[in-house]
Amino acid sequence: MLVLEPLFPNRLSWSFRTATTWSRISGRVTTAWAGTLAR
Repeated sequence: MLVLEPLFPNRLSWSFRTATTWSRISGRVTTAWAGTLAR
């Protein structure tokens, strides 16, 4: 536990950044698909 404790916040923030980045990408893809289907 003591060894992993310093790594936990960095890993947590990294996973949060990855989640936000993927949500933005998926949001853009969904918007593009919606625009294509709207045509």
